Amino acid sequence: MEKPVMAKVEKVNKGPTIGARHIQFLFLALLGFLVYSTRFGFSVSLVAMTENYSPNPDIPYYNWKNKSLILSMFFWGYTLPQIAIGILSTKFGTKPFLLIALFMNSLCMFLIPTIAEHFGSQGVMACRLLQGFAQGLVVPCVHGGIGKWAPPNERSRVYAFLSTGYMLGIAVGTGTTGFICASWAGWPLTFYLLPSLGFLWVIMYYFFGATSPATHKTITEAEQNYLQISLKSQDIYNVSIPYRAMFTSSPFWAQLIMALCSGWGYSIFTTEMPIYMDKVMKFDIKSNGVISALPPIFVLLAINATAIVTDYLIKHDCLTLTNTRKLMSSIGSFGCAALMLIFVYIPNDSKILCVVIMIAANVLRSINAGGFNINHLDYAPNFAAAVMGIINTCAECFSFITPMAIQYIVYDESDISLWRTVFFTAICLYVFSTCFYLVFASGEAQPWNNSPVRPDVENSNTKEKSDAEIKLLS
Repeated sequence: MEKPVMAKVEKVNKGPTIGARHIQFLFLALLGFLVYSTRFGFSVSLVAMTENYSPNPDIPYYNWKNKSLILSMFFWGYTLPQIAIGILSTKFGTKPFLLIALFMNSLCMFLIPTIAEHFGSQGVMACRLLQGFAQGLVVPCVHGGIGKWAPPNERSRVYAFLSTGYMLGIAVGTGTTGFICASWAGWPLTFYLLPSLGFLWVIMYYFFGATSPATHKTITEAEQNYLQISLKSQDIYNVSIPYRAMFTSSPFWAQLIMALCSGWGYSIFTTEMPIYMDKVMKFDIKSNGVISALPPIFVLLAINATAIVTDYLIKHDCLTLTNTRKLMSSIGSFGCAALMLIFVYIPNDSKILCVVIMIAANVLRSINAGGFNINHLDYAPNFAAAVMGIINTCAECFSFITPMAIQYIVYDESDISLWRTVFFTAICLYVFSTCFYLVFASGEAQPWNNSPVRPDVENSNTKEKSDAEIKLLS
């Protein structure tokens, strides 16, 4: 009896091993490194600007009493442009806005020593407001870029790669700034080094960056076809953003509610935890500093591990894209809520257990990087910048409210019962939002994601592919 002949599955040609998309991801990771290093490094520089740390007697320092106000100006500027830039970058492309963002960020940072000398703290506040505004352009544009360049089975790894850039930026920005401020060169040098790299990034990205595969000058035909088919994307410019469809879309609301509710837990881990460890758990200041530095290290490892697992599940059809996002969000949010419940009942003398649970909760929370954090790239890749602008603005506004609410609840910082109210609130918000997400979230591109392609940018090489070919590519 003749054996049946098995059909040969041709290997998909994804283009060069290091293709145009990988260069774009590197640019975006370096961008994240530069904006986060200048954002967080300034906090250290500000301390040196107001106290004499350098052995060089010629380094000036200022008797400013409004340091908290100076720091807060950045976040007011950061929140302002995100919805608008999400809309504008969707209409006109992300590249020009990223160039403007980093040039403006670097210039403001570069001018701070001169502005401080001539205009005092008010001038520095103006610089930080403009710097925050510039960095507010970045997040929607970066997510719009991921939507145009990252295939579904690569998105989690791309997001993890970019997150690595952000966290290295925090580490380098805060770590090196302290050493420079204590050196003979003093704090002014911290405002010249990283901005100089920022100006170099602007020049390089001007020549080698691109909004999308269709606008890239040297991308190979194989890589362009692979991206166009796997993304099912369009180059949409000057088209109306479907607001009515967006705001009546259940996947959009599922992600928005998750972003808002998880913000309460995020505020606990990023701003309130050092106070809790000091007042309730009685850690000394040196131990508190070391403990505060531990979670980012483990989170960085967890995000990259999550990316590998998530993309494996999607690539090998272990789970649908929708179920993969729901699984990761469930592990991240339910797991974090469960550990927070344990955390608030740990005795004061169990310090090691306290640290372990806190780190584990941060690690579980970071698994959301493979879940709702990037879900908009699935259901609306063509409008990822606009969607992210709206969601991130809402989340940032909520982040202003959370610390004030916690301060009102915890009027006695050493009272564990008051802190339990804060933690229980976070647990309830995690559980509610995750249940809502499990019901209404989707990883499928929504009908409103599609929009007519402008004829003059439609790529002539785009070919119709069957469902089988699309599945093969993913």
